[in-house]
Amino acid sequence: MAERSGIMVGIDEAGYGPILGPYVLGFAFFAYHGTGSVAEAPPAFWPLLADAVASGPRRNRIAVADSKVLYRRKEGLKLLEEGVLAFLAAGGHSPATLRGLIEVLGEKPCELDRYPWYAGCDLSLPRATFRPLIAALAERLAGVQGRAAFRFLGLRARILDAGAFNEKLETIGNKAEVGLSLIGELLRGLFRKSRTVEVAVFVDRQGGRTRYAPFLWRSLAPRGIYVLAESEASSAYRVEGRRGERLTVRFSTEGEAGALPVALASMAAKYVRELHMELLNAYFAEKVGPKLKPTAGYVQDGRRFLADIEPYLAQGAFAPELLIRQR
Repeated sequence: MAERSGIMVGIDEAGYGPILGPYVLGFAFFAYHGTGSVAEAPPAFWPLLADAVASGPRRNRIAVADSKVLYRRKEGLKLLEEGVLAFLAAGGHSPATLRGLIEVLGEKPCELDRYPWYAGCDLSLPRATFRPLIAALAERLAGVQGRAAFRFLGLRARILDAGAFNEKLETIGNKAEVGLSLIGELLRGLFRKSRTVEVAVFVDRQGGRTRYAPFLWRSLAPRGIYVLAESEASSAYRVEGRRGERLTVRFSTEGEAGALPVALASMAAKYVRELHMELLNAYFAEKVGPKLKPTAGYVQDGRRFLADIEPYLAQGAFAPELLIRQR
């Protein structure tokens, strides 16, 4: 069978459920060169990178898995940070600060200054591990990739803190459509690129939706959409354009377990969100007092946190919609 080249993209989010802190959508890009089409190539990748990557903590390996598996509040950011920063380093980027990381991920660091808890602030990186270890892991990954059928191209993210999330929600009117609108923006760029290279996109599915053809039609205005599968586990489509575009998109439940690009996107999204939450918690601890218990921003604890900081909120230092999501 003839060898073919293409691009694989993994997409996952962090922060859909919370009422505080940012919603972050992560994108992981890989180039593929091997037999068969990109859409049919195995997206798991773990066995192909076994000398550098593992699906869980292992000495001298980068742990790549669903962020919910790798991150526990008590253990901290270590595994997420090592994975995200090692992949970025293997791709030639070594951000030393949160703002530098945001820029590498394709966002504008100046957007932070809209929010009092981020304005004029930054965090040095890494937070929970050591740069020499990251460099060693990146070097090992680079060596393994040289022998593998694919290579890491980069990470990107879309970051919507509460103010931007509320504005998007006001325009769209449906919380579930916020993430899809951001995915649609990415797909439009990939659809154009698919005129010259085969592209396959793997998305971790959120919620119970199983039919995505209408969304793809609205987002891409293609010549045709072919349903490859629609089930509780996975929904897959081939989208063809009027100028030779050819894009495959697959939405899967627990997509991180079956596709390394999705798992890495999940890790990047969670890592970025937790760094933002570190700044948010530090700001309010300074304003309210060191006894203030930090929050992860999820509904029940988020409401507790808002009650704890109510005396400061009552001073009207900022508009509440900058801090609290409408939904």
